[in-house]
Amino acid sequence: MLKKDKNPLYNLAYQRLDKDISIMGSSILRKALYFPAISAKNHNLLLKLFAQKLEKKGKHTMVIIGAIMRKLLQICFGVLKYKTPFNLDVFINIS
Repeated sequence: MLKKDKNPLYNLAYQRLDKDISIMGSSILRKALYFPAISAKNHNLLLKLFAQKLEKKGKHTMVIIGAIMRKLLQICFGVLKYKTPFNLDVFINIS
């Protein structure tokens, strides 16, 4: 019998792995936002600055991508809720 610390299933079940995204929430939504978040991190000026701010705080890459995914979702929700086009000035004031 393997000890707890040498059993890979035990380690996966009870330890937080920094390289993984949380499995809570909608997997379809995570899959839909993952690559747009990476693209936004590399090409969108405001989200690039947001990512750099998180990197300075010492956050891991997957944490940064998760935060950008959330930010993109908030932008989409705001546009749909208020039925207005995306306004960069409002986004700058919120961030």
